[in-house]
Formats: sequence, structure tokens, C-alpha cells
Amino acid sequence: MAGDWIKIEKATCAKPEVLRIAAALSMPVDQALGLCVRFWCWCDDQLMDGHAPGVTNVTLDGVFGCAGFASALVNVGWLTARNGSLSVPNFDRHLSENAKKRALSGRRQARKRVTQTSRSERDKNVTREEKRREENINPHTPQSAPREGARVGVVGILSNLSREDLTDDGRLMRLHHGCVKAGVIDSTEAKRLLFVAEAERCLRIAKDPPAMFATNVRAGLTDRVTEDLEEAARNRLLRMRRKAARPPPIVADAAAALGAKAIQLPEDA
Repeated sequence: MAGDWIKIEKATCAKPEVLRIAAALSMPVDQALGLCVRFWCWCDDQLMDGHAPGVTNVTLDGVFGCAGFASALVNVGWLTARNGSLSVPNFDRHLSENAKKRALSGRRQARKRVTQTSRSERDKNVTREEKRREENINPHTPQSAPREGARVGVVGILSNLSREDLTDDGRLMRLHHGCVKAGVIDSTEAKRLLFVAEAERCLRIAKDPPAMFATNVRAGLTDRVTEDLEEAARNRLLRMRRKAARPPPIVADAAAALGAKAIQLPEDA
């Protein structure tokens, strides 16, 4: 037995072999596909190398309660009968333990490529506003080569941090702007996301989150973050943007007052 699952491709539903089995047994395609899936599960549970000594077509038909099923499998090439025994062609390619390991490895590699590509694209997507901000920080000094004074400045910014500096959205963004201005991190959206994700990570795992956060920012933010931390950082940035888009209370009150006055204007005004 090679595990509690088998590999099924989406294209299997419309394979010519399935259609031919359905026609041979005079049954709907969905029913024929269900019989095939049951057969592959039986092979996965009962066969070690794809060979079933002593099992005949009649025996297999009885197992699945369908006369002619084994012969239909033989006719499409999914089963071979020889000397009173049955065997499954290409068993090692699809149903063996090695086949499942290959399938899982291929899926992990595909996900890894997608993740790396999406992160690379995010790093490239710098908005015009961020470019202008980057230029306004110091138009004469390249961001890739911060001055020594900037390094000294970020040490001061990251000194004596409190837990509230990481939990409060406004304080965390002011801290981020200070680090960008000092040239320690880039002003791209991807780096801002990593900055917030690092704050979330330190709050979760560190006994002294501010100290760990300051150390990691000085050492350089890593691009390797877990999916849950990335999701938490995205949600927090979205909350920050929503707060920034709201008008201050004084402005909102003034707008409401003006609206009330407009309603009270006489008809001949």
C-alpha cells in the first residue's frame, strides 16, 4: 500500500479510454469513471508492484459488481491478462510510492516558482508616488549607498523602541519612514510589506519584540516570510490605508455642519 490517496488528472474525465469503457459497458461516462477510480484505489491498496497473481477477469468483475469491466480495461490497455493473472501497465509511473513522491515534489516546485515570481514582480512594481518620495528623501545621494550619517541616524531611530511602536499603526509607519529616510531600507511596497511582517513576527515569537525587531532591521530584512505573516502584514497595511483615507474628525464635522446649513436655506435663496 503506497498511501491513502491516488493521483487523478483533470483530463481523465474525458480520456478516450474512459469513453470507450462507458460505451462497452452501456453506462454513463460518470459511472464508468467512478468504476475506474475504484479500480485504481483497489490497485493502490492491494498491489505492491502492479501484479495480481491468481486474479482473473471474473474475479475482478465480482469485486466491482460489473460484468465485463475487466475485459473493458484490457481492451483499452489499462489492464493485461496473462496465464490466469492480471497486471496493471505503468503501475510504477502512476500508483507506486515513488510516483506519489514525484507528484508531490513537482507540486512543491511549481508552488515555489509561483511564489518566487510573484515576489519578484512585487519588487518591480514601484508606484510613481513612491519614486517621488524616494527622490525627495535625498535627490543628490543614491539610495543604494547611504551616507555614514544616515546609518548613525537609523541607530537612533531604532533605539529605545517600545512594544507600542510595533503594535500602533501610526508609530510603526513613522518608524518605517525614518528608516527609509536614513537609507537603510527601500521605499518600495515590497519592502514596506516585509517591514510590517517583521514587526508581526517579532510580536509573535520574541520575549523582547522591540529589541529583536531593531536588530533584524539593522541586519537587513529577509525576503523569506511565511504565508500567514505575509497575509497579516497585508491586512495591516490595508487597515492603515483606510485610516489614512478617512477625513479628520474636524473636517468631517465641518462638512456635516455645512450640509445641515445647506438644507436649511430658504427656497428663494
